[in-house]
Amino acid sequence: GMDAFAAFMARTAQCALSMELVGQFLDPLDPGEYPINALRNRALEMAETELTLMLDVDFVASARLGLPEPGYRDPAVYDQMVTLAESRKALVLPAFEITNRKQDLVMAQNLARNMVVAGKARVREAFLAGRVDAFNGRDAPWGHGPTDTAKWARLSRPVTYEIAYEARYEPFLLLSRR
Repeated sequence: GMDAFAAFMARTAQCALSMELVGQFLDPLDPGEYPINALRNRALEMAETELTLMLDVDFVASARLGLPEPGYRDPAVYDQMVTLAESRKALVLPAFEITNRKQDLVMAQNLARNMVVAGKARVREAFLAGRVDAFNGRDAPWGHGPTDTAKWARLSRPVTYEIAYEARYEPFLLLSRR
């Protein structure tokens, strides 16, 4: 799947994509050895673009990522992202999961894929209807809780708002590689 994704991005995207598979055998009795900072630092070292997106490997990015879209290719929006990132500010991406855990896997994947392709309006609609919730909202609310997904869903246009860091917060970040 990684080769197919890389080939697709090379053909269609105007952004650079580099992938490196890194692994480490961990002692399950000592989870403190998990190399979170080392992995993120390696990703930043590999970055060749001015902006980087730090996220988990199982995060599904928009199918339109890299294609000319309103907002994504809007020079004012891009300049705002670069300005925020270069001023040592990170942009946090809200992350979602399907709430019906008993749903058929194929149906769940289709729902997620349809929301990703349709954009914020569809995600917002699903969030307000309770079909999706903040990622790990039930099992590990500290991971993305400070993102304030409900506030993001209420905003109909791109607006930045400040988020206070809390212990164990693991946001998905758009930031300057510098």
